[in-house]
Amino acid sequence: MSKLPEFARKLRTLRATSHLTQQKAAAALSITHSAYASYEEGRAEPKMRTLVRLADLFGCTLDELLRPAVPVEPSPQAARKRPARPAMPVSARPFLTWDHHS
Repeated sequence: MSKLPEFARKLRTLRATSHLTQQKAAAALSITHSAYASYEEGRAEPKMRTLVRLADLFGCTLDELLRPAVPVEPSPQAARKRPARPAMPVSARPFLTWDHHS
């Protein structure tokens, strides 16, 4: 039995079934290849922002990604997605606003 943490094994499986290299997955997440590799090797754990991006990249929920007992497979929509693209930087995301005077 593998000594890798379940999250690391799950991450490796999702990437492989999505036909991505570690380099392409890292680029899509806007992180370094070494950071991504450390997640798959169980040497580091991603921050929440990266976990959200991982779930988006692989077409699964955070629950499916993080819970040990929940098997996960990429959604059919994720399998048909265009090739991975870098995540939108936080500074470029639209913000919700509302009129306080209404």
